[in-house]
Amino acid sequence: MYSAQRISEDFIDMADFDPTHMARFANEQLATISEPHRRKILINFRDHALAEAMGDYDALMETCSKKRQRYEVYSDNDNEFTRNQPSSYEELVPHYRALIDANMYLIHGVPDKLIVGDDSLMTEMVQHMVVPGAIAKLAFGVEEADEQGVYLFTTRLAVIFIFDEDGLGCGEHAFGGTTSIDQMRLLAESEIPPQYFSGPRSVGEFFAANPDLDWPGE
Repeated sequence: MYSAQRISEDFIDMADFDPTHMARFANEQLATISEPHRRKILINFRDHALAEAMGDYDALMETCSKKRQRYEVYSDNDNEFTRNQPSSYEELVPHYRALIDANMYLIHGVPDKLIVGDDSLMTEMVQHMVVPGAIAKLAFGVEEADEQGVYLFTTRLAVIFIFDEDGLGCGEHAFGGTTSIDQMRLLAESEIPPQYFSGPRSVGEFFAANPDLDWPGE
């Protein structure tokens, strides 16, 4: 899949912010793929995206391979976060726990391209991410960020997701540029998604709220 027009990199209206957007999009794309293994890969990506959007740690880890893992961040930001990515399942366990605990899982991804292969999936997207100000300093190196604030961080990036022989995720390689305060907008408290304050929810709650949603398992 690719978009006929370039996806805007403008800040999203927070009234339209939906962390499940990427998972819903991936679910719709299943109708375009019939080959069983590629469907398995896309389903894993979809389920991974949904679990992350909900902050459902257990469901998130179920989509990850225990055989091997390799995460990489290729960007102009050289800091402890970009350099120290998981390289095994044992390292991935605390990695995702920390991301959820730090409130870094609320992401509205708008795909420009989505390509599903035999052992990898690539998406180019405009990512809108809710980021605590303290994390903007620590992980993104944006010194101007207000540590007490909450920001919307908008950027274009490409991510290659890697899969093992069973179709489980075994790595993510993200490619981006430099992060600056110009890509961040300080949110008013009324704009911050309620889930930022209420905390993680389960995937089961998503399906309970969407009982008529067609969500194929294979």
